[in-house]
Amino acid sequence: QWWRWGFLGMLLLMLHAVLMSFSRGAMVALLVSSPLLILRSKQKKSMIMFVTGLLFALPLLAGPQIQARFFSTKQYGEDRSAQSRLESWNAGWSIAKDHPVLGVGLRNSDMLSARYGADVAGRTIHSQYFQILADSGFPALTFYIMTLFATWRALRRTQKNCRNASSETDQLAYNMASGIEGAIAVFCIGATFLSLQIFELPYLLILLALKLSLTVMRQEASMASSSITFP
Repeated sequence: QWWRWGFLGMLLLMLHAVLMSFSRGAMVALLVSSPLLILRSKQKKSMIMFVTGLLFALPLLAGPQIQARFFSTKQYGEDRSAQSRLESWNAGWSIAKDHPVLGVGLRNSDMLSARYGADVAGRTIHSQYFQILADSGFPALTFYIMTLFATWRALRRTQKNCRNASSETDQLAYNMASGIEGAIAVFCIGATFLSLQIFELPYLLILLALKLSLTVMRQEASMASSSITFP
């Protein structure tokens, strides 16, 4: 229905909220993951027009200070904030190399980061992946990445099975899978710049993705069994 585009219009408010946070990581995450809006949409022409209009609206939503904050990423070599993040990543990698199997314990790497090259004592690693690596070791990071990959595979399977289906239930499943995929993509990109391994929302998204995939698979199995005829 036409009013569903109103939900898409809410992206303007969400984008404005992200810009007002002055978080360059959040801005990059939205920018990099935004092509999924077009790629997964069934109305690509309309979506391209919407995204184009959104790009033209950005200067109105972002004032001079926000624009300066975002474009400062070009001078990351001179930006102290960016350099401290690179130093914390190096510290996380060094901690992981000294404790490769079990790490040093959840959030204990913050207490050791200065000893390994971070700029101040207690500096967070500022990366989901380096934080898990330092806190829990290489096996934990491998398992975490495998979980994300399995989640994406489950979502893609749901999308492929339901994209061209005619029933409203299958269409809803496709839209839900695409929405969850987009949300997880934003999180995974943004988590490159923040330590969010104990943030609850992505784990709820993973559970929703797997539950959705199981529901669709069971529905397909039920339909397949009901179509079997016996002589």
